[in-house]
Amino acid sequence: MKKITLKDFFEASRYRISEASEFLWDCYGSNAVYLNSYRKSSASSLVFDSKIQIVYEVSVCDYKKEQAYKWRHPDFHLKHVRESKKRGCRDLEAWDDVDYKLVDSKEIMRLINLVSKRRD
Repeated sequence: MKKITLKDFFEASRYRISEASEFLWDCYGSNAVYLNSYRKSSASSLVFDSKIQIVYEVSVCDYKKEQAYKWRHPDFHLKHVRESKKRGCRDLEAWDDVDYKLVDSKEIMRLINLVSKRRD
């Protein structure tokens, strides 16, 4: 399975980053940063390590279609699942009654490209 890089995400999202913050869960370590590329009908996000530049997860929320997709680095997937359980959260909950569908790296990048091309 291909790993995703910061460059992959920036190019697919057309370099449109609307917010950045510290990722507050412990599963990815103390250097985890969350980036979001928000649009009216969708959002693409990424969590990465600011020191070693590894990408932990990438997600796409398509609010028009009420669908959500996520890719997670396979070496860290179980850590996130465990922390979700510890926090009493459903691991793949996106919003309300919508859950993330796990997809491979190629598919998540295709989806980011798709929503980034919308004019909204």
